[in-house]
Amino acid sequence: MVLVMSGVLLIAGCGSGSDGGGGKDDVASVDKKGTSAPPVDKQTTYRKYESCLRDQGISGVKVDDNGVGLSASGANKNGDGSDGQSDAHAIDKAMEVCNKKVPGMQQLRAQHDEKAVQDARKFAACARKNGIPDMADPGVSNGAPQMKMPDVPPETWTKVLEKCKQHMSGGVGLVNGGGDQ
Repeated sequence: MVLVMSGVLLIAGCGSGSDGGGGKDDVASVDKKGTSAPPVDKQTTYRKYESCLRDQGISGVKVDDNGVGLSASGANKNGDGSDGQSDAHAIDKAMEVCNKKVPGMQQLRAQHDEKAVQDARKFAACARKNGIPDMADPGVSNGAPQMKMPDVPPETWTKVLEKCKQHMSGGVGLVNGGGDQ
């Protein structure tokens, strides 16, 4: 599972850029033939991805300037979202579908953000000090820091997120570290 954190868990790498006039953040890409693809509007892409996740049954999805966020309130004990919370397995499946339906998210994730890498390292250190001793330092994949997410109770995550929120910027990715990998 790849998620990005900014107060809540977020699903898009952050990066600041501007189209030079309208104040929108856009990302250009190159297609397989080597020609430039049209830029991707961040907010439009975030809203499409949010809608797709909701269509896949993921609860607690929110959009802000840093990306698409998921509430970190806990895992679904049923594994299917039926209790109003979305578990890591359901999120993985939904993201797989939505990555295909909203390809602009891949462009946004590919932006490298050194501040996010540094913040992810600080977050991991803070998490280790505050109840998640197995939290590893992040690696970087597709331009965004990614961290292996230890299997801990939701209340532990809530406590750590509250104590370590100052280290969360858009761009910290989490990879599910549960026993089903």
